[in-house]
Amino acid sequence: MHCAKPAPANPVAEPAAVAAALSPLVPPKVGAFTATGDATTSTQPHRVELQRSYASGGKTLSVSLFTGDIAAERGILGSDAEHAFGSDTPTYWRTTSVRTFRTRIAEQRPTVRSSECYLAVGAVHVAFVRVAPARAGECAEVAALLDLETLARAPTVQSGAHR
Repeated sequence: MHCAKPAPANPVAEPAAVAAALSPLVPPKVGAFTATGDATTSTQPHRVELQRSYASGGKTLSVSLFTGDIAAERGILGSDAEHAFGSDTPTYWRTTSVRTFRTRIAEQRPTVRSSECYLAVGAVHVAFVRVAPARAGECAEVAALLDLETLARAPTVQSGAHR
């Protein structure tokens, strides 16, 4: 008896197809923020990045989605350190979760100027959200407005590390 292999959690596709699948996940509006232009895409053989900028009431928002070779972003997400190694900036990191997705938030202390976070969305995607000026934790609040569950199931490109 022949057993079929289970379907991969995330289908593998060509970079252009992955970018097209991710594009709706950076919509024209995110909460009170409205896009200031179209999403920009960077495709490489083993990595896709999608970024869109937004504005609302004097604040800016940047949302980036990454898939494929995401070792640098995964390194940030894998750490629980309060400071980046060798950093002498007043930026502090903390670990939390946004709708079950591991999240690392970076903010200045004692006065928060911007709030940024990386989210591990499934096994092969990372979302990055930055709000400025911001109050503490604002990036996580905005990240919770994104369609993270759809991103977790979205296709990816073949990672160079897995070839």
